[in-house]
Amino acid sequence: MESLKELRQYGESLGLANEDLIRFIESQQAKQRDDRRFEREREKEEWEVEKVPKLPPFEEGTDDMDAYLRRYERYAISQKWDKSIWATHLSALLKGNALNVYALMPSDQALDYDALKTCLLKRYNMTEDGFKQKFRSCRPEFGETFQQFSVRLGSYFSRWIDMSNVVKDV
Repeated sequence: MESLKELRQYGESLGLANEDLIRFIESQQAKQRDDRRFEREREKEEWEVEKVPKLPPFEEGTDDMDAYLRRYERYAISQKWDKSIWATHLSALLKGNALNVYALMPSDQALDYDALKTCLLKRYNMTEDGFKQKFRSCRPEFGETFQQFSVRLGSYFSRWIDMSNVVKDV
């Protein structure tokens, strides 16, 4: 960044004087301000892209933890994030009891996405037994079509089987 003195000397070396010199200095200062503003905006965009996922935070009571984690994983994959930063980015989106789960984990486990995911799923009863109960007690919701109900029921069954570590050979 050039100082006022340097701009004046440069303008004078170009043969500018009086009003022309003042206009030159003002235009150069305006250009420098624009350059600084542009640089700040660029740095802010880089920081937002690297540090804060562009997903809404997990809402206790509204969001389903399993569905939220699936969406988060798809987003992380689409952003080509290294899995080593998934847990840290997810922590920025947690609130309430989910944030407490993260905060109460040992530091080394809190940085491991798979360990964090397991703890979160256990907290919200999204375990083998939890999905078995959901599958067995599942009923159509008001306004839900049969097709939507069957997809939801199938999803509970698939998650139950996946978490049971049963080999799918059928």
